[in-house]
Amino acid sequence: MALEVIETTDTLTHVALRGKLTLLGVERLTGSVQENVADRGVNAIIDLAGVTFIASAGISMLLHCRKQLTAAGAKVVLLNPTPDVAHTLRTARMDKLFPIVDTLQDALHALADR
Repeated sequence: MALEVIETTDTLTHVALRGKLTLLGVERLTGSVQENVADRGVNAIIDLAGVTFIASAGISMLLHCRKQLTAAGAKVVLLNPTPDVAHTLRTARMDKLFPIVDTLQDALHALADR
């Protein structure tokens, strides 16, 4: 598992996750996600194009980020998940909590819709 910071501004954090979001992957990423996304308290785009599998621990990590950012008045958008990851997120009804979009333009538009 890896986290790559794509962009940070005063109002946006854009990161990309890579690998499998299993319990082990989440344990390796928790500090980076906390520091680079949740603790910033600004709108976030989390690119999931490089995530090949997501388990309940990965969903829990995303929910934790959402909870912290929502408390700060910010929003999280999930960008470009692979078909398998998108299916898992929708099965878990995460599409009711997060906008899940396919393009960066759609992600930015979802963040603008408040």
